[in-house]
Amino acid sequence: MASAAKQVSVHDFISELRKFPEAAFDRTEQLRAFLQAAPLNPESLAPYLTWDRQHYTRNLIDKTSLYELLAICWEVGQASSVHNHRDQNCWMAVPSAVCWSRIFA
Repeated sequence: MASAAKQVSVHDFISELRKFPEAAFDRTEQLRAFLQAAPLNPESLAPYLTWDRQHYTRNLIDKTSLYELLAICWEVGQASSVHNHRDQNCWMAVPSAVCWSRIFA
């Protein structure tokens, strides 16, 4: 039986993400593997989480010329329509049932 990956703090996650070369952001496979191998500790996200009763929130965690790391938070019952981000490579991971993190490249 495989053991679960150790959760990392958002600080350590950012530190590792910043090590990726620019070429890694051209395709999703290398970053997808990183997201799977380095699950975030949800408690370390607390400083970045805000909610709004009217609509979901987009909370900036880190930004470089290659990506934006966001915590996206929905109140119970809120939704976002199905949409895409044309010509952008997007990745999403779920570190917590109450908040989603999203990386835009």
